[in-house]
Amino acid sequence: MTVDRTLVAKVQALPLFAGLTGKCAEQIAAEMKPYQFDSGEAVIVEDDGGRFGRLFVILEGTATVTIGGREVATYGPGDSFGEMSVLDGKPRSATVTATSALFCLLIEICRTLVIDPAHSHSTGSR
Repeated sequence: MTVDRTLVAKVQALPLFAGLTGKCAEQIAAEMKPYQFDSGEAVIVEDDGGRFGRLFVILEGTATVTIGGREVATYGPGDSFGEMSVLDGKPRSATVTATSALFCLLIEICRTLVIDPAHSHSTGSR
């Protein structure tokens, strides 16, 4: 599989993936999907749950984070969000809404594989 070198460079420039080189950065880039949101569009919504975790990394644009309707943070290029529902299996703890045209990379992570990688393997006798 050929991976876009520009995308690999963007992945390597993100604080979340600092230090990744070569094949690791290529593998992450190959799994990421670009998503674009319009200003005012909710990217994730507080209390939503799901089997798959969606980790977003902002490449361009800005977004606000609200909890219970109260603004608690502003995100911009290089910031990431969405990882907590993957790690703790609980519904989303905040709403993230685009405040400008927002271009993100998304990677979907199956919580079962993160928490218990052995779960996906056969448990037959050897």
